[in-house]
Amino acid sequence: MASNYPYTKDGASLAALKEYQQTVEKYFEGTDRFIKHPAKITVEDRAKLETIFKSMSRAQQESQMLMFTYQGEPLKAKHPSQADLEIWRTSSTSRVWINDKKVNNSELNNYSPSDFGLAIPTRLTKKSINYKKYRYEITLYTNDYYAKLYKKQMDERYLSVMLFKISK
Repeated sequence: MASNYPYTKDGASLAALKEYQQTVEKYFEGTDRFIKHPAKITVEDRAKLETIFKSMSRAQQESQMLMFTYQGEPLKAKHPSQADLEIWRTSSTSRVWINDKKVNNSELNNYSPSDFGLAIPTRLTKKSINYKKYRYEITLYTNDYYAKLYKKQMDERYLSVMLFKISK
């Protein structure tokens, strides 16, 4: 949860907490206490939950299974090195994405490191769907695309997102 997310010193009333819990409970399925389909939360219920959550104290917020936070700051620019591009270009263990589109690794022959505003190499876990095909996913954003993405993320950094606490 973002440390700058709104909360109140006195916290939400017992009635508001009860309303919050009752609204959240509508979306739980089964005995494992997971919200199976977050997308099914209606716009009205999401708005109600967010409003009540902002009226809670920090301790009340932290005790909830459904929480809200801000999206936060966008990733800072990070250019790949020439060595990185060489490895990714020829690697059969990496899948490459440029500007959110999957491309053939050889497409990197058309680029130099300075063409990219952001490079995000991600190692796949053994539980990943494509682990048998690839070990790494390489996400690259060209300078223009990254600049637009950065602006959009800066504009939306204080929009709330829902988080679900997983209890064991």
